[in-house]
Amino acid sequence: NKGEVRIDSGDTLPEDDVFYFSVERVEPRHALFVHEAENNNGLLYFKAALDASGQAAFVIDPATVDQTANLAPSKYAFVVLSDVGSLPPSFENQLRDYVRAGGSVLIALGRRAMDRTKLPVSDTRVEAARYASREGERFQTATSLDSSHPSILKDNRWDDVKFYQAIRINPGNARVAARLSDGTPLLIDQQMGEGHVLVFASTLDNVANDFPRHNSFVPFIEQTARYLS
Repeated sequence: NKGEVRIDSGDTLPEDDVFYFSVERVEPRHALFVHEAENNNGLLYFKAALDASGQAAFVIDPATVDQTANLAPSKYAFVVLSDVGSLPPSFENQLRDYVRAGGSVLIALGRRAMDRTKLPVSDTRVEAARYASREGERFQTATSLDSSHPSILKDNRWDDVKFYQAIRINPGNARVAARLSDGTPLLIDQQMGEGHVLVFASTLDNVANDFPRHNSFVPFIEQTARYLS
């Protein structure tokens, strides 16, 4: 559709009194959210955050790990792996090719990360699970945030979020955009070829942390979705 804006300025430059514009309808892009069959809480919180942000640019297609064997990542704007264990080898190989060609993956880590020594797709080494004990600090907080990172840009007020569990990984040369109070990397952005693997070292399901219950969760999910796409 095309439109016209016209003003009655009465000045000596009538050429700038008219502005023509066009309106193009853009269909929402599909994103793939992979989770274990017995745990879809991360999916519910992720979709709820996108809905709360008013973000209509994406349609989230859920799939369990077992359903990914016949899926092609190249069809999607981005892919989320939410606390998953082993992936079908064919799907994981396609994911690597997808990222190297310019695609992006968000990996949220939970207890299943300890089932393997390396993360899917990026092969980043998993070092340990970090638990906050009831006898000690009880929880960790995000004390170091890179406010220039696209996922954090609009809202860097995470200091009231409680993290009870995080998975410590070796970030190597990747960008660490957030750290917990004990120094554990929380948000790691690794470039692979033309694409990105963004690792969130905790879950999205309100179990290993209470992030989904805070206002800062909504802009984090919205900005991350836009960044990865």
